[in-house]
Order: sequence, then structure tokens, then C-alpha cells
Amino acid sequence: MPHGATTLLTEKLDAVAIDIEAIERLINTEPLDTSDQLLALRTIQELYRRLADDLRVAISLFE
Repeated sequence: MPHGATTLLTEKLDAVAIDIEAIERLINTEPLDTSDQLLALRTIQELYRRLADDLRVAISLFE
């Protein structure tokens, strides 16, 4: 089971990393109407980074 859990967590981590990069591209390429939109995207990005950190910790517990 630990191997399956590690695989699942790694897949989730990969998906989160893709989302973080997509948000960064969106911020850099799309004109945002307000600074509130930028703040919202940065907040979401920070939450995803924290999630990625938590996933890394969980993966390390199974290794």
C-alpha cells in the first residue's frame, strides 16, 4: 500500500505543480482588470504552494 500511496501523492503533486505554473503564466500574459484579481491569483498560487509542501511531506513519510 505505501507504494500506491506514494504514487498517488506524487501524481497529485505533479498536478499541483502544473496548476502553479499555469497561474503564473496567466498572471504574466493576461491583462488583469484590477489589482484585486492579481491578489486573488497570488493568494490561490500561495495556497497551491502550501499544498505542494504538504504533499512533499506526506510523500516523505511513505519513503
